[in-house]
Amino acid sequence: MYRLFLTLFCGFALGIGQNLYAQNTKPILRIVTDSVYLGTPIRMSLSYTHNQFEEVIFPDSSYNFSPFEWVRKNYVSTRTKGMNSTDSACYELRTFNMDTIQSIALPVFLIDENGDTTRTLSNEVSVKLSFIVNTDSLNKVSQNVQQNIKSNTAYAKLKRLPQSVLYVLAVLGVLLLVGSVFLLFNKNIRRAYQIRRLRRQYERFKQDFENVTRQEKTSKTTESALLLWKTFLEKLEEKPFTSYTSKEILTVLSDDSLVEPLKNLDRAIYGSMINENTQTALDFLKNYAANIYDHKMTEVQNA
Repeated sequence: MYRLFLTLFCGFALGIGQNLYAQNTKPILRIVTDSVYLGTPIRMSLSYTHNQFEEVIFPDSSYNFSPFEWVRKNYVSTRTKGMNSTDSACYELRTFNMDTIQSIALPVFLIDENGDTTRTLSNEVSVKLSFIVNTDSLNKVSQNVQQNIKSNTAYAKLKRLPQSVLYVLAVLGVLLLVGSVFLLFNKNIRRAYQIRRLRRQYERFKQDFENVTRQEKTSKTTESALLLWKTFLEKLEEKPFTSYTSKEILTVLSDDSLVEPLKNLDRAIYGSMINENTQTALDFLKNYAANIYDHKMTEVQNA
């Protein structure tokens, strides 16, 4: 039932995206969730209208949706009208960020008939985070306080409360201790955080890459593996590798060992030339990513 609702919602968003295509050729991102709360799913639709002979790739679980986190994605069947096709997908994301206003724009990767990849960014949409307050409980507390208030105008002699002074000193001591630890170990804390983040990124890439490469070798699965590899390099090197062609990647990395593997993968993706060289090229990319990860980890550990 839930998937049916999500599919119907995608179809509704897709119809609106087709109507807007005449005015806007960019991908169209819409938020349909009325109220956004911390940690609850936020439904978004992404649609893109393009030439029917072009191939389009939408972001998946390997993409960085910051400040949001991935929950799931549901595709809608491609709709073709004349020479144009409209692809659409529904996303469910969630956020644990405490910022009241949070924004996001999603890319679409377009592969033309020459095999070149173009990254097109959608419009930016924003959500306003709502914080839940239980009004009934608040009213009950207020009523109890009012009922228990008693008027007393008699003079009351204040007693000394030495324990309160001890509490204040204890709190100040804890704050001073925490501040001292942070100042002394700030560099180590940041290094540990970076190491943990790098390790999680690599483990996620390795698992996703192996899952894709274990499948039957087709142009589609080979292209998905190459995109995972580009996305991982993009996060490590902070360069837009997902929008680079093979030729541009070779220019940026300046590594001749990548020439033949990337050529073999281009032949497999755009020429359907699947053979033993395809698996060899994928294994090379996996080892290449591991070497870059090791090098980056060493830099962080020695910083």
